Amino acid sequence: MLKRVLVLVTGFTLLLLLVQRAGAALPREWFTFQSHHQGDRDIYLMDTRLGLSINLTQNPATDYNPALSPDGSQLAFVSLRENNRDIYLFDLHTRMLSNLTEHAQSDLEPDWSPDGTHLSFTSWRSGLITIYTMALDNREAERIAHASYNDTDAVWSPDGRSLAYTSWQDGNGEIYTLDLTTDTQRNISLDDLSNDYNPTWSPDGRKLAFISWRDGNMEVYVADVVTRTMTNISQHPSNDSRPAWSPDSSKLAFISNRDRHYEVYVSDLTGDAWQVSGGHYCISDMDPSWSADGARVLFVSWRSDRTEVWSADALGQGVALLGKYRDRHPALLPRGCV
Repeated sequence: MLKRVLVLVTGFTLLLLLVQRAGAALPREWFTFQSHHQGDRDIYLMDTRLGLSINLTQNPATDYNPALSPDGSQLAFVSLRENNRDIYLFDLHTRMLSNLTEHAQSDLEPDWSPDGTHLSFTSWRSGLITIYTMALDNREAERIAHASYNDTDAVWSPDGRSLAYTSWQDGNGEIYTLDLTTDTQRNISLDDLSNDYNPTWSPDGRKLAFISWRDGNMEVYVADVVTRTMTNISQHPSNDSRPAWSPDSSKLAFISNRDRHYEVYVSDLTGDAWQVSGGHYCISDMDPSWSADGARVLFVSWRSDRTEVWSADALGQGVALLGKYRDRHPALLPRGCV
């Protein structure tokens, strides 16, 4: 028993030292996830090579929706630790924690600008569900222009010039972009009747993936940001959602219940899709994300009495268990950025 405790303590200490020693190009990958496995929802960092994880938030309140800064040095997340949904900032090197939003109304959905100087988030503070941006040097929240309707799901473009988000200004959910330098707003999804939501930028900034109900079920669509031409890349009567871009923008991972339970699929954007999670009957696989080199897809699976983090290569081979417990939302960091 003592030997096991010493091994766990040594492993935890080693991972903490690796986290604090930023800058070295470590030959491994890190990812964050949220887990219930210590009795409440906390946010964890895992080293997939060492098989070690560390609880970053360590608080009895609910912590969720992790968003790592582009350089991997800071974590933004939503917490209920002051009996209200606020966005907190945690420095992975100094382990300093601060409440960024400090507002009586709920603040949600943090997303980093590519240069790491700003955060966008969704807030109830104006009487509507609207989108704000915050410069981290002065921590002043600014409501984005045209926010006269409920707007959610804001994500920064890879060049940092624009935000994509879901807006209800047309009476239904539509995907809009806002150029932050020219204050120009554009409807990208162009559907007057059905709901479109959850935009996701391709890493090259040329496309937006989103979920649409225009075919009578949830489908994954891809829109060209310039021409606004759209392609249904999932093309199935079942429900498809949770798109995640590969690092080279050539593929999308998504989940589908086309085999009666949710599994992870990959599409090459032409409409061809294949299963990668190695589906098991009556087992759901969820929340796909990609490794930094695009070779693997991570996902969460209910393959035992607990949820677990698994990975597979982009063709669905080499399915392997990465981490146990009730884990959700894996998000890989670039190699060596922590």
